[in-house]
Amino acid sequence: MTQTRPSALIAEDEPLLAGEIRDELERAWPELDICAVVHDGHAALAAIERLQPQVLFLDVQMPGLSGLEVARLSGSKAHVVFVTAFDRYAVQAFEEGAVDYLVKPLQPARLVRAVQRLKERLDDILDADGCEARLRARQRQQTSGQAQQLRKPVVSESRGPKMTDGLKIVHARALAARIRASASPLERKYLLGAALGSAPR
Repeated sequence: MTQTRPSALIAEDEPLLAGEIRDELERAWPELDICAVVHDGHAALAAIERLQPQVLFLDVQMPGLSGLEVARLSGSKAHVVFVTAFDRYAVQAFEEGAVDYLVKPLQPARLVRAVQRLKERLDDILDADGCEARLRARQRQQTSGQAQQLRKPVVSESRGPKMTDGLKIVHARALAARIRASASPLERKYLLGAALGSAPR
């Protein structure tokens, strides 16, 4: 099964720092598709709604909306890593569900650790989705098998004509080379595949 590349958005109000984050991410996570780089909170929120990236790298202090507000408004749509010059927002960041919190200047080794955490989160989601898909497939197979059994009643010739589910035939009528039968107690009607010559006499 082909998997799409993970995607990310970078929101950083200083273009030079945004470029630095992008360059370091390309080295630490070559498979990552950086779908947008924006420089204020409103642009970040609009890009999240439009592009639906799986990962957000957010500065805390930005024009329009802060990174914390962007994370709160985007809900659980993406995994968030904060990249900021201030360590005092760390508690709030993790309350908003942050995967990691990186303090500038950005340390490549620290970014690698954040990338590893993000990959683990994404792998967990893929595993959960795979288990759910297999469960749904198994349920469809079971339902199909049960429906197939109900569609194929046959006649048992021992001790008089009966259905294999134990219902006794109370009325039967010849229809070409087949038999149309009603079975008690629910008066369900079946078209049986037994030839007339083989029916009990």
